[in-house]
Amino acid sequence: MVFDSDAPHNDRGHWRTPPWTADSPAWQDIDQRLDENDLARRIRAIVLRLDLTELRRAYWGVGKPAFPPELMLMVVLYEMHSGQLHPGHWANDCKLFDPVKWLAMGLQPSPSYFYSFRKRLGPQLRAWNQQVLDGALAAGQTKGDAVSIDGTFVAALGSRHRLIKAKTLAQRLEALRQALAADCRAARARDQAAVAGVSSDAVVTTTTPVGATATTAVRSAPQAEAVSAAETPKAAARPPYWMAKTPAGRRRQWHRYQQAQNRLNQLLTHHARRETHKSKKKRRSADQVRISPREPEAALGRDKLKTFRPLYDVHLASDLDTPLILDYQVHATTTDAGLFIPTVKALKETLGDEPERALVDGIYATAANLAYGAKHGVTIYAPVDKKPESAAVDGKAAPAQKACQIPKEQFRWNAAEKTYYCPEGHRLVQTGSRVEKKEQDQEILVYHYRCPPQHCQACPKATQCTPAPQKGRTITRSQHEDKVDELRQRMHTPEGEALYKKRGQTIEPRIGDLKAHRGLRCFAGFGIALALIQVGLLVLVHNALWLTKPRHPPEEPALDAPFQPPAAIPPPVIPHAAPGTRSPASHVLLPRPPN
Repeated sequence: MVFDSDAPHNDRGHWRTPPWTADSPAWQDIDQRLDENDLARRIRAIVLRLDLTELRRAYWGVGKPAFPPELMLMVVLYEMHSGQLHPGHWANDCKLFDPVKWLAMGLQPSPSYFYSFRKRLGPQLRAWNQQVLDGALAAGQTKGDAVSIDGTFVAALGSRHRLIKAKTLAQRLEALRQALAADCRAARARDQAAVAGVSSDAVVTTTTPVGATATTAVRSAPQAEAVSAAETPKAAARPPYWMAKTPAGRRRQWHRYQQAQNRLNQLLTHHARRETHKSKKKRRSADQVRISPREPEAALGRDKLKTFRPLYDVHLASDLDTPLILDYQVHATTTDAGLFIPTVKALKETLGDEPERALVDGIYATAANLAYGAKHGVTIYAPVDKKPESAAVDGKAAPAQKACQIPKEQFRWNAAEKTYYCPEGHRLVQTGSRVEKKEQDQEILVYHYRCPPQHCQACPKATQCTPAPQKGRTITRSQHEDKVDELRQRMHTPEGEALYKKRGQTIEPRIGDLKAHRGLRCFAGFGIALALIQVGLLVLVHNALWLTKPRHPPEEPALDAPFQPPAAIPPPVIPHAAPGTRSPASHVLLPRPPN
């Protein structure tokens, strides 16, 4: 199927007519040089199969004729799969890069167009990914009954060197308020001058430093020149380095700082509630709570390189039998512990039912997640005794378990008596219970069991068991602790060990591909909405390319054929490609022309 500018969907003049057609010599020249299985051809075939009805309807009756969305989506998917995440690069490649010029049919949109077009794709990505997965399910290429779930941290675009606290944010908001008030007075003065017939050159606006009063006056042109020369060195203060230079920029900055203030208030409330349960020596001051003014939605934590910065958590659910990515999410969090239940709910909407098996990391093996899985028929496979170190929050690592204590696993649980017995055979007594709040507002009822102090004081292993034998060793057990015991037994079976090995073969390559080959190490846009759009585009092109990948069965040699030793492999010869072309053997970008 070839795009035609005279297709029926363009009969009302909604779209611009591309300068090239399938018969144009320039398009034919590039078409003849592209390989049969070139990435550009595959991307073109993928987009022409998608249902773009809703995307086309978004343009009807608004403004002048737009660029054909089919062609623009081809360019975006090609660039995203090639590791070019910035819309400015897309516009540049439409002018200089032959495969992109071939996809765009000679159209050359501006970078600002691609920035707005990327936002326009957000509401459609879920439907397109659903369309691709429905095709895979209908063709029997996957059942979706077994998934591997994991998350990875990706740096936000906001600078890690511009983190501010509550006091600094309040000062900047006040400075912005005064600057916006001065902008309003200056605008009113220009309007009054226009009504009075006075030239705009006669309007003198003097903005004093933050905290003083800005004055605006209308004088004659000679008076304005004299006063301006006398007052400018003293009164006209340069804005701070962090403040936008134009009135429109300051209005956008005010809106962003208001978002940062709301987000910081939530963080301070959570910080105060968390610190009240700590001793006074371990409490942290509220001044240590920071926020990024450019990325107020992002969480602050340490990434895989131990760098403290604003980041987002990209959460993926990969199919266990195929390379398909069944679900993707982006969260502003520094831990994956509370993301299992939202992922299973999203998989039910995508696949029609929950998966039967889920391979996850040890941080997901919580009592609440196991109870939810047992209720909805999802069997969880995760290491219980070896849990990875949780991500640091606010720059500090999670406290490690005391090495001197005998682990809880050595205490025997008696289901009939509903209590524990210590390794020396002493019976523990239930002392009470409490409700603990976990991630995603999960509430778990936890019971406390204590060994009588007289047993602990006389025990030969007291120094290895508890630091306070006079109080007795304490053990806690949640209401779903039996699910954890079942998981431990399931993971110690040969079937469980063999199945869990597939986790490293499925979800880990998907994450590595996004970071190493698609350039997803830092998002190319501010906000979690743009982050979700970028991940959605990468998942869409990844799934669609795998489903349309040509599969040729390997030719089996005849049994009676003599053995042929492998010939010597000659050194690779890299042809010198012209600027703006791509090597047909691999889709690695050659050096592009300078901007």
